[in-house]
Amino acid sequence: MSEKDVSRSLLGGVLILGAGNLAVKLIGLFFKIPLSRLLGDLGMGYFNTGYTVYSWLFLVGCTGFPVAVSMLVSESLATEGDGRTGAGRVLFTSLSFLFAIGVAGCLLLSVFAERIAYRIGNPGSAAAIASIAPAVLFCSLSGGIRGYFQGKKRMGPTAVSQLIEAVLKLALGIAFARRALAMGSDLSFVAAAAIRGVTVGCAASCVFLFFELLFERGKRPIKYKGRKRERNGGVSRRLLRLAAPVTFSAFVTSVTGLIDLLFVMKRLVASGMSVDGATALFGNYTTLAVPFFNLPGILISPIATGVVPYVSGDLARGEREDADKRCRTAVRFAAVASVPAAIALGVFGRRILSLFFLPGSAALAAGTLAVLSPGIVFLALATVSSAILQARGRAWITVIAMLIGSAVKVAAGYYLIGVPRVGIYGAAIGTVLCYAVAASIDLISLSVGSKKRLGVGEVFRPLLPAALSFSFGFLLLALIPDRNSVFSTLFLLFVSAALYLPLCFLFGSVKREDVGSIPFLKKLFAGKRLKRTE
Repeated sequence: MSEKDVSRSLLGGVLILGAGNLAVKLIGLFFKIPLSRLLGDLGMGYFNTGYTVYSWLFLVGCTGFPVAVSMLVSESLATEGDGRTGAGRVLFTSLSFLFAIGVAGCLLLSVFAERIAYRIGNPGSAAAIASIAPAVLFCSLSGGIRGYFQGKKRMGPTAVSQLIEAVLKLALGIAFARRALAMGSDLSFVAAAAIRGVTVGCAASCVFLFFELLFERGKRPIKYKGRKRERNGGVSRRLLRLAAPVTFSAFVTSVTGLIDLLFVMKRLVASGMSVDGATALFGNYTTLAVPFFNLPGILISPIATGVVPYVSGDLARGEREDADKRCRTAVRFAAVASVPAAIALGVFGRRILSLFFLPGSAALAAGTLAVLSPGIVFLALATVSSAILQARGRAWITVIAMLIGSAVKVAAGYYLIGVPRVGIYGAAIGTVLCYAVAASIDLISLSVGSKKRLGVGEVFRPLLPAALSFSFGFLLLALIPDRNSVFSTLFLLFVSAALYLPLCFLFGSVKREDVGSIPFLKKLFAGKRLKRTE
C-alpha cells in the first residue's frame, strides 16, 4: 500500500473520531457551567465525588478491553477465511467478560455506596454514588461494542454513541436537577438526580450500539490465508493478555494525577508558604493550568484510537511495511496537532486563559502553563506511540515507560516544589519530565525492529510552521487599536490557525495525500485534476 493510501485511510477515521470527541467535550463544558450554578460548590462536591468513584471503575471496562477487542477483530478480519465468524467470537467473549465486570462494579457501588462515601470522607455523596452505579455496566458493554466497530474500521458508531451519551447527560442531568430543586430535595439528592442523567445517557448509548449490531449488514471481507480460527478459550486468553497491560497503563496514568494531590500542598507548606496560600496556588494550578494542558488531548485521542485496528490488521496479514508507514503517519499527525497547541499555550497562555477566567487568576496560571507547555508535545507522542505499541503486541513497554516516567515525576516534583524559588513550578516540571521520559522510551521501542526509523526531524518539523504562523499573527496585532482585548486574542488565534496548515504543507509537515483525504477537499482536488485533463 502506498504512503498516500495509508494516510487517507487513517486520517478518515481520525477525522470522524476527532469531530465526535470535540463535540462531546464542548457539550461537557456546557453541562458543567449551568450545573455548577444549580448545585453550587457543595452540590458539585457531591456530584464530582460520585463521578470520580465511577471513573476509577470506568478504567477497567472502558480502557483496556476496547483496545484489545479492536485489535483481535482487526486481526480476525485480516487472517480468516470468513473474518465475521472470528470477529463475532471476539465480540461475544469480550461482552461476556465486560458484562461480569459491569455487574460486579454496579453491585459494588449500589450496595456499598454509603460505606464508600464515608471512607472518602464525603458522606453526602452516597446518593450520587448509588445513582451512577448502573452506568458502570452500560459503559462496560458499550466499550466492547465500540472496540468491535473500531476493529472493523467503522468509527461512526463510536462517535455517534458518545454524542448521544453527552447530549442526554446535558439535557436530562440539568432537567433532573431542576426538578429535584423544585421539589425541595436535599442538596445531596439534587446532585444524585443530576448524575442520574449520566446514567441514562450511558444506557441510551449502549442501546444505540446494540441496535447497530443488530442491523449490521457488512460485506464479506477479502479472504486471506492465516492462522486457524481460535476457540473461545484461546480468544479469552488473548483478550485478557492484551487488555491487562492497557488497563494497567491507564491506571498508572491516572495515578500520576493523584501524585500531585498527595504531596504538592505539603511540600509548598514545607517550603515556607502558608496553608491558605498553598491551597490557593494548588487550586489555581489544578483548575486553570492542568485542564488547558490536557485540552489538546481532544485532537490526539482520536489518532491513538484510530491507528490501532489499521496497524493490527497490517501485521496480521504480514504487511509490516504498511504497518510501519501507518506508525510514522500517526506520529506525524500527533506532532502536527500538538506543536502549535504547545506554542499557543506556552507563549500566549495569559491571553487565552483571560478569555475564560479572571485576569488575576489567568496571570497566576500563565507561568505554570508556560512551563507545562512542552509536555503537550511529549504527552501527544507518548499517547500515540503507546497505542501503536499496543497494536504491535508490546503493550507492557508502555506500562514500564509510564512507571519510569511517574518515578521521575515524583522524584523531581518532590525535590523542586520544596525549593522556595521553584515552588509550584516544580509540579509542572515533574509532569513534563514524566511524559518526556515515557515518550522517549516508547519511540525508541518503536524504532527497534522497524525497517525505516522515525527521524527526530520528522517529529519536530511542525515547529517552524507553527512559530512562523504565530509570529505573523502577533505582528498583525499592530492593526488593532487595543492589543489586549478579547477580540485581539481571537484575531491572533484565527490568523495563526489559518496560516499554520498552508505552512505545514509548504514545509512538508502535512502532505498532499493527507489534505486530499478530507472529503470536501478530495472532491476539490478531483475537480481540479478533471479540468486539467480536459
